Amino acid sequence: YKGAGAYDKALEFVKRKKGRWCFKQNGDEDKSYNYSGKFENGDDMVDHILDMKKVWTENIDFDLQAFVPGHECAIEGFFNGKDFLRDKEGEDFFIVNWEHKKKSNDDLGSTTGEVCTLQYRPNPGTKLITELKKIEPYLRKIGYIGNVDLNFIIDEQDGLAKPLEWTNRWGFPSLHMHEEMIRTPFSEFIERTVEGDNEFLGYDPGWCVVVVVTVPPFPFHSGKAESNAKGQRIYFLKDGEWTGQDNLAKDKLRHIHPYEVKFDKETKRYICTGDDGYLLAVTASGESIEEANCNALERIESNVFVDKMDFRTDCGVNQRVQDSVGYMTENGYL
Repeated sequence: YKGAGAYDKALEFVKRKKGRWCFKQNGDEDKSYNYSGKFENGDDMVDHILDMKKVWTENIDFDLQAFVPGHECAIEGFFNGKDFLRDKEGEDFFIVNWEHKKKSNDDLGSTTGEVCTLQYRPNPGTKLITELKKIEPYLRKIGYIGNVDLNFIIDEQDGLAKPLEWTNRWGFPSLHMHEEMIRTPFSEFIERTVEGDNEFLGYDPGWCVVVVVTVPPFPFHSGKAESNAKGQRIYFLKDGEWTGQDNLAKDKLRHIHPYEVKFDKETKRYICTGDDGYLLAVTASGESIEEANCNALERIESNVFVDKMDFRTDCGVNQRVQDSVGYMTENGYL
């Protein structure tokens, strides 16, 4: 739906069709506009569309998607123009990830773009790999080179993995998990992919997480000075303590990835630069999900402090993802 009359058409559709629907904005509009319906009669979606009609009046462009209950995840591979990459041992190289789009623990709060993500390399030949590789002949035909990401809902009722959408680009902040786990320099990884080299890839075993550190007004947009942290100081600590000077050695940048951060040459301080509050991302790995999450939290608390900083502490260990990982493991998806 887009343009004049979009809301009225959507309202008429939901009232007529009933059921649970998902409202998803298109383009670069505020991700907090997105909403997943809860009621089978559609009343909450009607109210959400009416709310959007009040606050979103320009560049209207959204989809209504049927709600499918199940486990949502994505599988990603890297295509070199001929086939999907394999690792040094000749095994298929694919990654499965679980995004966390709600701002607060236990999937509470406002919808965001993404505030933390769990990632795992599945065993060769699993169901999701088989599904993604079906597109290989088409990618070869069009000469595509790059990453290929397909988002799924795995429906427990029929056991089918149902595609939702393609995202054939680097995702943020999930990109940084590859930097954490790939053994070769990331620039070399990209270069060799483009060159079609298919036998160079080394990848650390285990689980990986990325956690985004935010400040107000995230996930909303605000031009009011009192509502955001633009210009506010960021302290980079040493072992959790402030020593009077910032500690941001080059080796830390493999795990700490700044976004709205810059070094102010006049004040000799790191400061927040943006209006969105999407400050930086921190990665960590571990043999278990719990270990990876704990390592990420320890890395944040040992290295970063800024007033009003916020981040989820349950990446991968919340009930939704634990249920999903358990189901997918038991049923041959991982």
